[in-house]
Amino acid sequence: MRQLLLLRRSLITVRFSLYSTSSKAAISQDLPKNSMPTENVDIIVAGGGLVGSAMALAFASSPIFKNHKIVLLESQSKLPKVSKNQSYSNRVCALNTQSINLFEKLGAWDLMKSIRVQKVSRMQSCLLERLKQFNIEPRLNSRVKSFENEENSIRIKLQDEKINLRTGLLIAADGYQSSIREMARIPTMQWNYDQF
Repeated sequence: MRQLLLLRRSLITVRFSLYSTSSKAAISQDLPKNSMPTENVDIIVAGGGLVGSAMALAFASSPIFKNHKIVLLESQSKLPKVSKNQSYSNRVCALNTQSINLFEKLGAWDLMKSIRVQKVSRMQSCLLERLKQFNIEPRLNSRVKSFENEENSIRIKLQDEKINLRTGLLIAADGYQSSIREMARIPTMQWNYDQF
């Protein structure tokens, strides 16, 4: 859990160092003021794929965050289920020893191990099954439209929702073309492996 605390500190540092000109720096001008009710939550993980599900499960299974409200937002309308009869997918994920250790600590590896060498969505479904044990149900059809830094929190507007969210920590796990990363202007690095 030390890694989670360090992650939170570094995310907060990035958030405030990028926008140090104002403690209320607007990330998006699209957020209406006080026009909708606001739900307060402690942690929001945007993206219910492998990374987002694992992150939400890491928080949920930690005794440190036992009494914290954690929300997992997923833009898709349905999630993968654990099933032996799934269609072909060419999406792959190689797991190293550290990943396996993490999944063991999260209590999801036993289920994953039994369906090893399977689709990424099947591994994701194992994490989602484990999340249910912590009463965390992903909010489907939920995509972050815009957000704004407030003094001690982040206010979030979702697409097609009639409520705003307010949180102390927003984790962008919304894929390699992360709209949250783009809105926050967080730089990325990439390089070519010269492969076909």
